[in-house]
Amino acid sequence: MPAASSITATTSNSWSAPARTSSRSSKSRRRIRSRSRRRPFVAVSVAIRYRRAAKLEDHLTVRTRIKTLRRASIVFEQNVYRGSELITEGEVRVGAVSRRTMAPAAMPESLYEKIRALLDLAD
Repeated sequence: MPAASSITATTSNSWSAPARTSSRSSKSRRRIRSRSRRRPFVAVSVAIRYRRAAKLEDHLTVRTRIKTLRRASIVFEQNVYRGSELITEGEVRVGAVSRRTMAPAAMPESLYEKIRALLDLAD
């Protein structure tokens, strides 16, 4: 099922960014830990094409969208931009696995439906 949802994250190289991140990190780690006990996801494949070089001081924007949503996997398309110039193209496929066996397994129905509902809203 192709999806057209898009999430944009902007990075900046300022000293305040790590401080903002660390103040939220302990609460986020607890939330992620409790959620990850349900069904872990593992990276299945990563493909990256570097089109242009970027420098540390560049202001970059990362655009992520779900390209494909399946019961046991998600394919994310991730592109990095400097202004309107495409710097890097990437595709990441993650798969849900059984915590006990680490074999591929369907993600919980409730998670699948929540993601699907968000994608439907974006259409």
